[in-house]
Amino acid sequence: MVVVVTYIKLKGISRLFRFFSLTSKVVQQLQSSQGLLAYQLAGVVREFYTITAWENSEAMKQFARSGAHLEAMKRSREIADEGRTYMYEAEAIPSWPEANRLLVEQGKLFKFS
Repeated sequence: MVVVVTYIKLKGISRLFRFFSLTSKVVQQLQSSQGLLAYQLAGVVREFYTITAWENSEAMKQFARSGAHLEAMKRSREIADEGRTYMYEAEAIPSWPEANRLLVEQGKLFKFS
């Protein structure tokens, strides 16, 4: 299975409404995506995380490059200071502490400001 771990830090609390508006549409897309095995979302105040598990990388790419997710990625610069992402092959879904460690140690950093 392919696991993707992501992180986004919003520019400020004033961006929460826009973030949640985009996120609700992404979650709807995610729930109907072929090849999705599992997903988890977490966050507090300005920092949000996802863990998704996919049958294969093609299923993940199909999701990431279309619909609400693609639109949200195009708007990332408007709402976020930075983000991180890490994708890897795994036998199990990581715990939140393990996912955070992977993001910090191996994740690709995106600066938007």
